[in-house]
Amino acid sequence: MPADPDPIFGGNPNLIMYDCLFPAMIKAWRRAFKVPGAYFGFIQLASWMAMGGGAPRDKHGNGVRAFALSQAGMRQAQMSGATLPRVGYATFADCGEGRLHPTNKWRPGARLGNSALSIQFGKKVPWISPTYESASVSTSGDTVSVTVTLGNATALKTATPNNIGPCSRQMRCVPGQQGRCIPANTSAGWAGYPENVGGDCGWAAIQSRGGGWANASVSIKGSGSGTQLVLQAPAALIKGEVVATSYGWGVYAMISTYTVEEVAGTLAGSSTPVGGIPVLPWNRTCCHA
Repeated sequence: MPADPDPIFGGNPNLIMYDCLFPAMIKAWRRAFKVPGAYFGFIQLASWMAMGGGAPRDKHGNGVRAFALSQAGMRQAQMSGATLPRVGYATFADCGEGRLHPTNKWRPGARLGNSALSIQFGKKVPWISPTYESASVSTSGDTVSVTVTLGNATALKTATPNNIGPCSRQMRCVPGQQGRCIPANTSAGWAGYPENVGGDCGWAAIQSRGGGWANASVSIKGSGSGTQLVLQAPAALIKGEVVATSYGWGVYAMISTYTVEEVAGTLAGSSTPVGGIPVLPWNRTCCHA
């Protein structure tokens, strides 16, 4: 996760181009069909990683760090389409099975279907994800906290990330501070992946100017439209001022917060509910002049 002037796309020209071309394509299709107000819907990329051949690499031969950034950045680039009117979206980032095309598409399909019901037919159904809006930082004792204000905020709940399977349960601990531990951003030799590949599990994280990225816990503060997320990390891992935060920003998006209001229905072939709408991943500079 870079600390450069372009933290979202990391200077990747393909992502910057997609950010421009995707909404242009939607406009062009509407013109071609002569329906300027036509509903358009899209789904953010699922969590996945190419298997085999040693450490994962993207199609250009770049290593896992660049690949993780490109996957997360592409999800954000897709959101450029949502800047247009009558465009719905749903994220698949929290539903991956380690495959490019996961088999169970019921959850994102139900979310996207709700967007169509709302936009096209005026139904009052949940579909809009809470999104990052701003952040402020504070320190208390041995903990640094970043409080994130959300756009489209509503009552939230926490859940174990759906992508926990491929991601490591290893913990990075502060030396000499028993219990001051946070998840490690490494894969765990799952389904053909090499052991301990760094950078592909997108836990919440806080970046400091002198200490790099430190993974963080996530908790919920407030209720209703005033709901915020609080990211916390041990102060021993934060060196200097906080310059950025991220959440779910990786190949595997460790999304753990959802709206209390749920999408109606169950997943295909089961009694598992579709569940709430996830807070969308982000990687944003913050908290300093």
